[in-house]
Amino acid sequence: MEWLKQAEEFKKHAEDRLLRGDYYELEKMETPLKRELPNNIEVRLLEIPGIYRVVERYSPETELRYFMDGVQRTVLWRYYDYGSAKVPVFLHLSGAVVLERIKPGVFMPVEQGYYSAILVPEFIYEEFTDIKGIVSVGDADPWDTASIVSLAKVKSKALRQALELEVMHRFLERCDDLLVKDGNIIDTGRRGVVGVVKTHATLYLQHVNPSLQRLVWNMPLYHRSAAFSLRLSDGSRVESFYLRIHEPLAPETGLIRVEHRLKDFEELAAWLIAESRVCSRGERWHSMLYPIQRCEDYLRTQLPSSGRLKAMLGVVA
Repeated sequence: MEWLKQAEEFKKHAEDRLLRGDYYELEKMETPLKRELPNNIEVRLLEIPGIYRVVERYSPETELRYFMDGVQRTVLWRYYDYGSAKVPVFLHLSGAVVLERIKPGVFMPVEQGYYSAILVPEFIYEEFTDIKGIVSVGDADPWDTASIVSLAKVKSKALRQALELEVMHRFLERCDDLLVKDGNIIDTGRRGVVGVVKTHATLYLQHVNPSLQRLVWNMPLYHRSAAFSLRLSDGSRVESFYLRIHEPLAPETGLIRVEHRLKDFEELAAWLIAESRVCSRGERWHSMLYPIQRCEDYLRTQLPSSGRLKAMLGVVA
């Protein structure tokens, strides 16, 4: 448990400066529901605006074999006394795994990685540069707690995404089979990877064709949107489409967005529908692929739960 050693080391060097306080998970804090399209992304339609039926019949099996996901736990651990300012200090843990399907319902890990860090603002980081595992979240006013929390959320996500890329690249170096990854892939720069996005904070089509975005919200089961491309200012590009894999009880229920660099994606859409037929447990079961859920389940066995983490942090506190 490298993270526990890091916490103990940090506590030893800041013994008289650490304060007790609230405990909460950073990921469970509310975030803006919708965001504007980033300035560095260009959206272009690749088909006639509309929605399309994928296929009429679905095979119970797909050609997909490898699946990947990552998780993170970032919790408020203690407060640091910095000139009478009560500065939050966060503990970050993340993991990423690639699972291979051996046979229906049976998966095994073939690549995985884990990372831990203590997240502090830059003005505290400068005092602990010699301690392993201390990561700066950036510059902030010691009295601006909201800004420090926001910076920690961004840094925590970035650390988990970096770990996912590391694990993904290691896997792709030795295997050229198609890999289905939870989340975006536009910044991976690799072919042979499919990204499945379950949340829709950025409405890409709204900025190029609002009527098509409305069609997506009302899209029936087993339909997809017209394909479109996402291009970053650095030249990175993926093609994308929305896909309804469960009944639309609400506009975003059962809706996923797929990113890929494949020439033919029609079969891929049918495979993803087939992978969603086993209902997974969890709050987002309607937009979850069963193998991706298995990745999350596996990582939960490797990382401490929120309750256990709190208890263990209490020991070192």
